[in-house]
Amino acid sequence: MSSQNRTYMGRWAGLATVVFLQAILGLALVTSRPAAAGQGPTPYQPPLAPSHAIPTAPDREMWAASRSVLPRVKGQLAPVPWQRAGAPPVVARSDSLLAAALNGPLSAGASAVVCTTTGRVWGMVGPGQTATVEVNGVQMGAALADAHGFFWTTLYDSGGRLPGLGGGDTVHVYSGGSLQASAVLRPITAYVDPANDLVTGQIGGGGFPLDVTVYAAGGEPAANTYSQTVSTDASGNFAANFAPQYDFWADEAAVVAYVENGVEVHRHVYAGRLAVLPPPINLVAGWAPPGAAVTATTYLPGGTIIRERVTGTASARDGRYELSLKMETGDTVAVEVEGGGVLSRQIDPLTLA
Repeated sequence: MSSQNRTYMGRWAGLATVVFLQAILGLALVTSRPAAAGQGPTPYQPPLAPSHAIPTAPDREMWAASRSVLPRVKGQLAPVPWQRAGAPPVVARSDSLLAAALNGPLSAGASAVVCTTTGRVWGMVGPGQTATVEVNGVQMGAALADAHGFFWTTLYDSGGRLPGLGGGDTVHVYSGGSLQASAVLRPITAYVDPANDLVTGQIGGGGFPLDVTVYAAGGEPAANTYSQTVSTDASGNFAANFAPQYDFWADEAAVVAYVENGVEVHRHVYAGRLAVLPPPINLVAGWAPPGAAVTATTYLPGGTIIRERVTGTASARDGRYELSLKMETGDTVAVEVEGGGVLSRQIDPLTLA
């Protein structure tokens, strides 16, 4: 077995252990919470920092936090500018993996965030006010801000689907009948190069240069995220080099962001690679458009006879998919994404170095 394969499988085993321990902790939190009179059990919500709620799902936060403790980094965590001026400090907790993700998710100079990949919008309005979000003049989201003014909402069109935000769309955030934030989205195209720990791409539109922040580690910004802020050239091209800080995974995900008119716009970008974990793990993983159908097939040696075929759906939140699939040495694994291409690779024999 090569050193790279040993390292990758060791990291996966370490991640599984951490997530298992977090699941036990989550179960304890669920069973210990009393239900309100006349109601059923209270659904689990992660503990909140005193100044902000969280715009990400609990399992995604545990994934991001768990990855940060695995032995795979080259340097120290880079600070993420999310703690808003004047906000109370984050309270130290024993469940430190979750606490690491609880700082307020707003960059300096931004009052709202729009994620074009997940269809989520979050930000600050008046405490207790209702925030509504319109896309191209049509309301698609609403949320009640907490006592500190923080809100977040997922956008849905009239058919109950994510709107598929992209370049040219206009997003307005209202509160108390007044416009709080507005942005005309720029197109973002980018690619993660795991071999060289690079994220390269282009921001559309004009008015360059423009500052671009790239968040890595975990796929979605969190308090323990690595970040690089760079400037585009005159054509909107950019490159962020994480080599001094962070060693990308083979199927790494990152978030490309820019701030304009007080709104930070996010887009998730991926390495476009297929991660195959051979026996005894028997798993394929990667990234696809959120909600897309994903079909994984194992072919016996020779490439014509199917050993097993499994169909799943990429996460509606971030596009991650992980499918269990029977495979043996010499088999070929192929993954087809709805509306996209096909990735495949042969299962090579693993030997001890």
